[in-house]
Amino acid sequence: MLDKNPLTRATLDELKKDKWLNEGYAVSLDSKEADFFANYTEDELIHEGIPLAAIVNAKKLAKKWAKHD
Repeated sequence: MLDKNPLTRATLDELKKDKWLNEGYAVSLDSKEADFFANYTEDELIHEGIPLAAIVNAKKLAKKWAKHD
């Protein structure tokens, strides 16, 4: 992750699948549930704000991401 060379550092997709980053969470970062902003463009999120449906999904996902004891 800290590699400055874009040709050799891990990609976002690789990081989402990393076992260490996902350890202890109920939902994997590479799951469809975790990608709830994928349907929105950056411009929409910046200029129109975050849609209510995305906020609701984020709250649901945050509960699922809660670490298991």
